[in-house]
Amino acid sequence: MGIAANRVGTLKPAAPVLVEHTPNDDVIPSSIGKQLGKDWCAKGADVRFQDIPSFSPVFSHVLVITAAQGNAANWLAERFAGKPTAGNCGRFQGRRPSGPATTCLATTDIVEGCL
Repeated sequence: MGIAANRVGTLKPAAPVLVEHTPNDDVIPSSIGKQLGKDWCAKGADVRFQDIPSFSPVFSHVLVITAAQGNAANWLAERFAGKPTAGNCGRFQGRRPSGPATTCLATTDIVEGCL
């Protein structure tokens, strides 16, 4: 088992997952978060992908933290309460980022030549 086996998205999560991303993210392109969700969906995982609205094109990566924390806390509380998940595999769009401008911005793509 090499580094590639540890790439996020390679293995199916053993539990339901929530993936959140803001479309205006100024640090990590939202296409990377969506692709992670799609990779896990393709493996049969129970995935809920959710866009987090941001009204600022600057600092949006940081500005949505409060909303993301609240969403994640509520989602986890529902899981611990035994409520069913509301996965949305197949209902969100995403594509694998390409080119040097986006490939090296995410830890998910480090094994593909960014280091």
